[in-house]
Amino acid sequence: MSELTVAVCTLDRAGLLAGCLDALTAQEPPPGGMDVLVVDNGSTDHTAEVVAAHPPARHVVEPERGL
Repeated sequence: MSELTVAVCTLDRAGLLAGCLDALTAQEPPPGGMDVLVVDNGSTDHTAEVVAAHPPARHVVEPERGL
């Protein structure tokens, strides 16, 4: 378990997500490490592929839309 977990919630914003993950993965993590968790609210675009291209970000799908 890392010291910091950043949760990014998204729905059909793969283009913007790529920039967000680029910025997060460029950060120097805290001493205990940092996890990036992308919560996909049922995207129909290429969100999963964007997350896969930004290790160590993790992708989880929440099919019920909304917060």
